Amino acid sequence: MTRAAQLAANARAIASSLAGLARGMVDIPSEQLDSMAPIEIPEVDSKQLDSFVDTVADQTKGDALVLLGLSSPDMLRRFRDRLPVDRALVIVEPSLDIAIRLLSQHDFSDVLSMPYVSIVFGARDQALMEEFTILINQWGIGEIQMIPNPMRPMDERITTLVAGMIRDSVRAVELSSATGARYGPQVLASICANLDPAVSGVDLAELSQRYAGIPAFCVAAGPSLDRDIGLLAQARERGIIIAADAAVPVLMEAGIAPDVVTTIDVIDTKSVVFEKYYVKDALLVALLAAHPKIVNAWIGPRAFVVDNHPLALWASQHIVRPSHFVGLGNVAHLSFAFARGLGCDPVVLVGTDMAAGRDGRTYAKGVIHHPPEVQVLREEDMPKTTEVPANDGKPVRTFTNMVSYIHTFSNFALAGGAAFTTAAEGARITGIPHRPLKDLIAENDPQPIARPLAGHAPTRTDTVERRSALLKCVEELERDLERYTDDAEVFVEVAERARNDIARGEIDSEKGLRLLVPYIESLRQHKEIIEMIEPLQPAVIYELNRISRKATAMDNPVERAQARITTLAGASAGAIPLSRILIDELKKSVKSLARPLPGKGQ
Repeated sequence: MTRAAQLAANARAIASSLAGLARGMVDIPSEQLDSMAPIEIPEVDSKQLDSFVDTVADQTKGDALVLLGLSSPDMLRRFRDRLPVDRALVIVEPSLDIAIRLLSQHDFSDVLSMPYVSIVFGARDQALMEEFTILINQWGIGEIQMIPNPMRPMDERITTLVAGMIRDSVRAVELSSATGARYGPQVLASICANLDPAVSGVDLAELSQRYAGIPAFCVAAGPSLDRDIGLLAQARERGIIIAADAAVPVLMEAGIAPDVVTTIDVIDTKSVVFEKYYVKDALLVALLAAHPKIVNAWIGPRAFVVDNHPLALWASQHIVRPSHFVGLGNVAHLSFAFARGLGCDPVVLVGTDMAAGRDGRTYAKGVIHHPPEVQVLREEDMPKTTEVPANDGKPVRTFTNMVSYIHTFSNFALAGGAAFTTAAEGARITGIPHRPLKDLIAENDPQPIARPLAGHAPTRTDTVERRSALLKCVEELERDLERYTDDAEVFVEVAERARNDIARGEIDSEKGLRLLVPYIESLRQHKEIIEMIEPLQPAVIYELNRISRKATAMDNPVERAQARITTLAGASAGAIPLSRILIDELKKSVKSLARPLPGKGQ
């Protein structure tokens, strides 16, 4: 078997759990694989291997065992056979080179095809974290134990790095679940409320690459902005100022007008900023899910961008061509991504500390969207923080959710182009080195810059036509959601009745599951709605995946059948309340879009 064929066979084995990684594996050119040096797997005494596997398996608890370092298929197979069937086995290989060489030269397909077995590897820490996060969600993993592979000795630095990656992945899943549960309904409401203004938004496609080669200074409201604020007037003579919403008061009080202001907040903390400060000729670039009070407080041109939220992706087909960005956990991410979309190079992060200052302050002076008492780290905040390395080589404290945001910036940096951060005491971002702002200004001469950046909004005639077309699409979506909700309610009711009948012994497990078949078939007609609504409940999906994994170890057929019914009907049960919320919000959108457009024709 050729190396390319062997790698493809191993890729097929993990495709069900990590489709993206599998696709990346088969895309590696065969010439590159053939040029790699052979790598042999050392022979290990069978008794010693069994003893090691038995010892680890006996001592391991929780939902998953992470083996640090890929070695032999035989070792992995013995681990999988020895572990409980509901305990996942994840191999983390820190070396991309070793992973590709082993997987292209040796057959791991049998063991990687086993239930709850997979491998993660990549060219960077962020890729490892993303892949591991996918597995945590797919398999409902919570408690994880990691052991180094004795066949692959590694230094303590790598072990610590991988342990941190696992910890950050678990936190990312917990944060996603908590955020979805807390803000999910508001996101639906915000997207629906912003549909009408988005119809007349600025077409960002016109601005694509318009400012190629011009520096962009992306200004956030971190504490280091205090040090750099006096230099930003000179920076504006050399490039574009893209301000995060929270930084607007600081800039305006210093007499510096940003060219672009970005906002993504799902909750309303920033409308007070735009109510107090009018930024003449600036363009607001808002996430479609941003709170409508923030969007409506802005006076001036507006443009909208979308992320991977299913409703936002649906909406993107029916509004002015929005830019599509992924990974927007923080408003500074949008500023950076938008600068790249304009073609700006370099991109300079100003006030983007991603950490608290060493005096405990979390914001620059002059920020108004939070009261002063919460602009510093308090004693009650400390359990929610962690230490990370700063650009000056010393440790600095940041909130745990910021760790994933830092990784996102590193991921952005890999796309190419020069990028720098001016925050000496800010969190270190791989791929974005620190440079003092005064040095960057000195290296770039003043230049004429076409302002304003507003671009063009559609004419009144186009807006009227687009509103009419969008109205029809919203009404159709509302009707589809109502039909889905009706069918889902019936399905959940039948499933609950089957669960209870099985528990009482009135029907056997096989009959109980058969009863659900016609209702499952009925739901299949709502494929597009299901793909939109069910992913909006990450906590529910995580729990259902956990139950599904646990069910594999259940010996009692009644318990196993009940767990199966729960996993079949649980997503629908969780989606019904969200579907009702979305229906109500779409009704509001219908009323808004049905109103005549105010003002005179053009």
